[in-house]
Amino acid sequence: MNIRVAIADRDEVYLERLGEGLQKNSDIICTRYSEPGAFSHALKNRKFDVVLFDTSMLDGQSWGVSDFANVTVPVVLYREGMETADLPTGMERIAKYQRISGIYRAIVDLFASKSKSGLESGQSSTVIAVFSPAGGTGKSTVAFKLARQLAAAGRRSLYLCAEDVPGAEAFVPAGGAGGMDELYSFVMDGQGDVGLKLEACAVEISPGLSYLAPFGNLMDANDTSAQSMANLLEKVAGTGRFSCVVVDMSTGLSEKNRLILTQADHVVLVEKPDPCTQAKMRRFLGQYNMMEDYGPKMVRVQNFDIGKEQLFASCPYPVIGRIPFAGTMGEENMLSFADRLLDLDISRFF
Repeated sequence: MNIRVAIADRDEVYLERLGEGLQKNSDIICTRYSEPGAFSHALKNRKFDVVLFDTSMLDGQSWGVSDFANVTVPVVLYREGMETADLPTGMERIAKYQRISGIYRAIVDLFASKSKSGLESGQSSTVIAVFSPAGGTGKSTVAFKLARQLAAAGRRSLYLCAEDVPGAEAFVPAGGAGGMDELYSFVMDGQGDVGLKLEACAVEISPGLSYLAPFGNLMDANDTSAQSMANLLEKVAGTGRFSCVVVDMSTGLSEKNRLILTQADHVVLVEKPDPCTQAKMRRFLGQYNMMEDYGPKMVRVQNFDIGKEQLFASCPYPVIGRIPFAGTMGEENMLSFADRLLDLDISRFF
């Protein structure tokens, strides 16, 4: 299913730019109107999911919600400085002059809240949890590299930061999207289309790769129960909006982490060869009851690899990548940094 969008504006240059920009998104079908008469006729005889219109199209008439009976979400294209009295009552508003990506996110956000049918694909995303029992192994870097590589291979991917104290925002800014804060509240309310809301809350940072920012407040992340976090992940995967969801996890075996590991289709263990990390790795791998559950879906990435296999813990789980020390990222763009790392063997995730 696609979102049927109508745009109405007398400014034909703006109309063409917005229409062409929105139609670059595969879930948008866009129709444009520059004449008030044609727009009025279409409202009476066609059904639209979302209508964006400039008030210049009202042509001196006093229109209200009843004139948009065939529209799920009528939206005024709001210009800065407009008098409130000049706006139709009972309608949503979107700032007219902003990035088209912002207007797109606003459209899917509003439609997600109002739509009853939704745009669920019927397929579930592959969930890949990236975990380490020790800190400082480069887990977040590996998670980002994995998501980036999957996207480059044609698997639309979502990088989801589930760390209690996140560091991803240092190199992947949210870009104005709602992130985990808005998505979690939406899912907990139990209303509307989660897939569309996810599209609105995540931001695309490169072709095929989107980022869902973590909770803005650390207390909100801490107060989120393990079960509600698991429910959120299940909802995100169930939308099928992304081929792969890469979850950057916190260190440790909290109840929240155990539920994520249980839900994941694959678990990527990230390790480095220092004695402290390896001691923690051996202790983790020695938990036989957990290994019975998680072991069959585990693979390893050996980070900071210096070519001495004996420095890493001995275990039966396959190694999908060995990454030599790549230096510090500094101010470098994380996309470029990830592309410089050696590729991982992602074939087992397909």
